[in-house]
Amino acid sequence: MNPPRWLTPDERETWLRLTAVLQLLPAALDAQLHGDADLTQFEYMVLAMLSEADGRTLRMSDLAAHTTATLPRLSRVVAGLEAAGYVRRTPCEADRRATNATLTESGYEKLAAAAPGHVGAVRRFVIDPLTPAQLQHLGSALGSMLEALDPDGRMLAGARLADAGHGREPHDAALPLPRLAAPAARALKGAGYTSLNDLAGARTATLLQLHGIGRSALRAIRGALEAAGLEPLDDRPLGDPPQ
Repeated sequence: MNPPRWLTPDERETWLRLTAVLQLLPAALDAQLHGDADLTQFEYMVLAMLSEADGRTLRMSDLAAHTTATLPRLSRVVAGLEAAGYVRRTPCEADRRATNATLTESGYEKLAAAAPGHVGAVRRFVIDPLTPAQLQHLGSALGSMLEALDPDGRMLAGARLADAGHGREPHDAALPLPRLAAPAARALKGAGYTSLNDLAGARTATLLQLHGIGRSALRAIRGALEAAGLEPLDDRPLGDPPQ
């Protein structure tokens, strides 16, 4: 049995600073949203994700996956948002066993009103304390951590659905490509796939013909498409006609 790899003094200091941020930042964002918009950070995330979905609608199960929340917890939160008139729940036409959550016009207006204050808090606590170089290094470091924690990119794809409150007004927009190795990213962009939306419904066989696209890249693409609620990859052979 290998001995434990104890943290060095520098590693321990970095870890302690990270744990402090993980405790303080959510509380600070919650306090701003509660004081200015009478919303929690989680409620804001739900509204933002619905605002970016097609038709401002997601299945409850998909919404739970995007937020990494349990379905019972999400149901309680959505019930409160529905009582406030911000969300409407209806049976899913494609699967009557499922329930859809739809952002109402009142909910969209609530989100749009809350967004400026929220992005102000994000700037105050995250962006403004850092220099451009520090921000770039932070993004790179967080990307490396996400590769270990979320190799399929599901959480990041879900978070990108909620980026309406992080610097822009909610609107329908193309989602960025998932984080991929440089050869895979170059191959996709060279073939004209510049956003995750471009990959929705793409033929798997076509992607595999691109130099740099392998199983790891396909796994990340599939996970990102699923998390974003977009059409999955088409696994039929190239000789088969489109459906």
